[in-house]
Amino acid sequence: MSGGMRGGPVDDRPGILLVALGAPESLDGVPGFLAAIRRGRPTPPGMVAEFVERYRQIGGGSPLNRIGRDLARRLEDRMELKGVRVACRYAALLGGPSIEEGWAALFGAGGAGGICLPLTPFYTPWGVGHYLARIRAVRRARPERDLMVCFTGWHGAAGLARAWARRIRAASESLSDRWGEPPVLVFSAHSLPDRPDDPAVPYTTQIDALRARILKELPPHRTVMAYQSVGRADGPWLGPAVESVTDDLLRETHAPVLLVPIGFIADNLEILYDLDIALRRRLGVEARRLYRVPSFNADDDLVSTLEEVVRPALAAVSGGRGTNRGPGPSLRPGGAEGGRRGLNGREPVASWLGSAGER
Repeated sequence: MSGGMRGGPVDDRPGILLVALGAPESLDGVPGFLAAIRRGRPTPPGMVAEFVERYRQIGGGSPLNRIGRDLARRLEDRMELKGVRVACRYAALLGGPSIEEGWAALFGAGGAGGICLPLTPFYTPWGVGHYLARIRAVRRARPERDLMVCFTGWHGAAGLARAWARRIRAASESLSDRWGEPPVLVFSAHSLPDRPDDPAVPYTTQIDALRARILKELPPHRTVMAYQSVGRADGPWLGPAVESVTDDLLRETHAPVLLVPIGFIADNLEILYDLDIALRRRLGVEARRLYRVPSFNADDDLVSTLEEVVRPALAAVSGGRGTNRGPGPSLRPGGAEGGRRGLNGREPVASWLGSAGER
C-alpha cells in the first residue's frame, strides 16, 4: 500500500516524508490557518473575511495538501516499480496531516532510516528552517528512529531546470504562433522581507541559479525577474514587484507576457489567486496578453525530479541503517560546506543536513 497517510505505521522500509507549509482545504479551515500563520496573534475579522473570499474564488480551498498526498503516493509507486522499496508520506507544518502524524506513520512501528524532503527547492529560514526545527522537536520527543537525512534545498536538480524549460518551450512556441512574436518571460518567486540585518541572499542566489539553468535550455528570450505575494509586514520586501513589472511590459511592448512562477512547484493561493485572479483583474483589458506556465503539481516531471533528488540520500540511509552516522558530507543551504563537491565529485543535486540537522 502506498501514498498519503493511509493505514498505520509502515514496515521496515526506509521512509520519505514530504513536507510543505500546508493550506486550508475548505473555507472553514481559513480562520485556524490564519491563526497558525500569525502564531496565535488575534486575526482581525476583516482579514479573515478577505482571505475567506480569496479561497472562495479559487474553489473553496487550496489544492496544496491534496497535491502533496498525490506526490507521496506517486513517488512511492514510481520507486517500487523500479524495485526500490520505500514508504512515502506527506505532512504539513500548518494543518494536517501534521509533521508529528507523518513521523508517526513512517517510524512509529520502527521503520528503517528516513528522509525529510521539503516541497520547495529553496532554503529560507522562515520556510525550510521552520520545517527542520519542527523535525528536531519531533525527533527529541520520539527518538525511536533516527531520521538520517533532512534536505535543505534541491534547486540544483537537473530535472527541475529541464522540466521548467519543457513547459516554457511549449508555451512559448504556442504564443509565438498566436501573436507573431515570442513572449517576454517574467520569472517570479515569493517575496520576502528585505532586511539589512537579515538579508535573503541565499534565497535570491538559489532563485537566480535555477533561472540561469533554465535559460540555458531555451532559445534566447527577453526575461525579467520579479517577486510576488508581498506580505503585510512593515518595511521593504524583495522586488521588483510582479505587478509593476507586468504593468511596464504590457505598456511598452506588443508581445505576450508569459509568467514563469519558479518559486512554486504546485498550485496554491499565491498562484491561483495572486497571479490568476488579482493580477489579471489589475491589468484589465491588457490581461489578454498575460499567460502563465502551468504548475507541476503531481505531474510526472516533478515526480521524476523528486526521485532524482532522494535516490542518493536513500542509498546513504540504507547504508547507514542501524547506526547514527550521517550520510556523508554535511551540506549547507546553497551548496557543499566548505566548498566541497557533491556526490561523485559533481555539484550537489541538493543540500542536506545529516542526522536530522543536529549539527
